[in-house]
Amino acid sequence: MQTPHDILGVATTASQIEIVSAYRTRAQIYHPDRWHDSASAVSDEAARLMRQLNEAYEMLTSKKSAPNGSAQRRWPTSASWNQQPPQRPAAQRPDASWDRAVRERSRRAAEANAARREKEASAVNGQAVPQPRGPRSPSAVHAGLGEALVTNRIPCRGCRSIQWLPEGWRNRLDDVVYHCSVCQAVLLAHRPRT
Repeated sequence: MQTPHDILGVATTASQIEIVSAYRTRAQIYHPDRWHDSASAVSDEAARLMRQLNEAYEMLTSKKSAPNGSAQRRWPTSASWNQQPPQRPAAQRPDASWDRAVRERSRRAAEANAARREKEASAVNGQAVPQPRGPRSPSAVHAGLGEALVTNRIPCRGCRSIQWLPEGWRNRLDDVVYHCSVCQAVLLAHRPRT
């Protein structure tokens, strides 16, 4: 029979912070919303594991927050989630490797984020150069505008540098064209309002 600590993957001496961290990590893996496009057997299994995780978390946090340190209720409350699910025919049984697939997907996402951060750290950085719009200015260049709206920086498609946009750049977009400070390529240009 699994204990709440086993379900959360923490030691019996785990602190409240470790319990919360383990819960959040596993909740991201098992949350049924991540599996709504999967086969019903897989989404059912994810929902069952999430219920298990929620009950274990509730048990451990109520135990830690009880005034005399004792549990608010006895473990296990209802062994229904500790019991084996009813056996399904082999064709309906979820793939046993789905948990490994989730972990692999999480590992790949973490590696991609680390690679992105490393690429950004090694890239040449610069300050985007505003130049007044002239008759030969491009009518519209919006590549990277979404990232620029959130981070105030834009990657140069020519030299792969990261260019920081000056304060108030959005208000001046109708009158100014922004160029890369490294290769002078056009970063942002907006068709003026008429």
